[in-house]
Amino acid sequence: MVDIEPDLRFKPATRVENACASGSAAIAAAKNAIEAGEADLALVIGVEKMTSLDTAGVTKVLAMASYWPEEGEIGMTFPGLFAEYAKGSAFVAGKKAIQKAYELANITVEDLDFAEVHDCFTIAEVLAYEAMGLVPEGQGRRAIEEGLVEVGGKLPVNVSGGLKAKGHPVGATGVSMAVLATRQLQGKAIGHQVNGARVGLTYNIGGSAASNYALVLKGTK
Repeated sequence: MVDIEPDLRFKPATRVENACASGSAAIAAAKNAIEAGEADLALVIGVEKMTSLDTAGVTKVLAMASYWPEEGEIGMTFPGLFAEYAKGSAFVAGKKAIQKAYELANITVEDLDFAEVHDCFTIAEVLAYEAMGLVPEGQGRRAIEEGLVEVGGKLPVNVSGGLKAKGHPVGATGVSMAVLATRQLQGKAIGHQVNGARVGLTYNIGGSAASNYALVLKGTK
């Protein structure tokens, strides 16, 4: 951090590790510190270096973020794990996290103007539609078939292009999602701008959906 800004030297700093949800976990920690009165301002930085290993090596390391005894250790990789989700699972913990975020922000899914959700694999985004309450459980495909999540639809999702467009830098992903949502609210979107966007949601998962972080962002007047 000192390389970014010399004045950051000797400032309290914490490294947060929570697999693919590390960035959102760091944002949550910063938010908690501010609300507790321990900080007036907090800087959250998302960083990940994934170029030191070949594809097979990175795949193995990422698998360590799964529930190792029952998943990674027996050869499961994240493509395989999310393929299992496609057979009929649901993001139960994700739904609880999103509902809690709605309660804290005093909103419902009907109040959202857009959402940035964790689409590490296509099925993850489809299950996120259900977790948000956009469509009933088991009917995620309806959101696509009926155009609900398109630009101009009922709830545009991943109008930035999502992780599929920019990549999934693991530890930096949650921070990037928050930045993309903030820029959307500022009218400076990367990707498609949602006209009049005032309320947005980010939903970031870690591991095999073991960690779930939902954040509601509102624009300021």
